[in-house]
Amino acid sequence: MKIVNIMVGGPASELPDLAPYTTEKSIWIGVDGGAKRLLHLNIPFEIALGDFDSLTESELQSVKEKVADVRVFRRKKIKRTRK
Repeated sequence: MKIVNIMVGGPASELPDLAPYTTEKSIWIGVDGGAKRLLHLNIPFEIALGDFDSLTESELQSVKEKVADVRVFRRKKIKRTRK
């Protein structure tokens, strides 16, 4: 059985020790800034997804080169009307 771990963005100070979660049985998914973090931690991951607005073009290119399944979603702008 595989264990799926999802890395998201956020303060690095809030991260636990990831060693127990990085085993042969684990699969990682990087969401937005979490994909960047997994790259910097040299943790291989299967899927990257998000709008990646927190990544530079160079960082996004690195993700695309190292991850087989990258799903980029456009950020939807919400038009608000005043009453």
